Amino acid sequence: RDAYGNLRVDGSDNYVVTIGNSANQYTGMVNYVGNGVYEATYQVPLAGTYTLSVTANDLPVTLCTSASAPFVSSRKFIGSLAYSHPSHCIDSKGDPIISTELRVTHGKLSGDMSTFTGLASHAAVHAHLNFVIEAKDSFGNLRNGGNSSYGTVVNTGTDDVFVAEFVHLKSGKSQKVDAVALGSGRYSVDYSLVQTGEYSVKVLA
Repeated sequence: RDAYGNLRVDGSDNYVVTIGNSANQYTGMVNYVGNGVYEATYQVPLAGTYTLSVTANDLPVTLCTSASAPFVSSRKFIGSLAYSHPSHCIDSKGDPIISTELRVTHGKLSGDMSTFTGLASHAAVHAHLNFVIEAKDSFGNLRNGGNSSYGTVVNTGTDDVFVAEFVHLKSGKSQKVDAVALGSGRYSVDYSLVQTGEYSVKVLA
C-alpha cells in the first residue's frame, strides 16, 4: 500500500522476508500474485526461536492487519503521517510493530537421522546393559517436544517408538527390546544377552 492505504497493483515493489537469530539467518522467496498481493514462502531447517521481519524497497513493513473494518476509521491524516496506525499495530512505546517471534519446532521422526550411543562392544552373559537413542527429524533436530508458534502440540518428547533387535550370528536367534522414554527426545534400551557369541544390533523406528 501507499502512505494513504491504497493498493499498489503494479507488482514492482521489492519485498524481502528475513527469518533469523544470533546463529542462523534465512531469506524467504516472495512472488507477486496480483491485485497488490505478494506471497512469501520460506523454510527454516533448524529448530529454535527466530525473529521474522519484512521490508519493502528497503523500508520496514508493519506487521499488522491492513486498514479494513473496524480499523479503517483509524486511517486519517494527523499532520505528520498520512496513516495513523491502529492500536493493535503499535508496541508499548508507540512504535509500529515491524517484527514478530517465530518459534520453529522439530519435524516428523526420521529413522535415518536418529542416532544411538553407548552400545557396548563386549559384555558378559546376563549383564545388565543399556544404550540411549536420540529421536531426530530429517534435518537432525532432536524431537524433544514442544508447541509450534500457533500453539499446536507437535510432540511430547516421549511419544516416538523404537525397538532394538539383537540377532545371534551363529544361531540366528533374535531378541527384541522396546525402548523406554527418558524424556526430551531420548530413549533407553535396557537389555541383557543370554547366549555367548557375536550379535548384530539393529534399531527400528
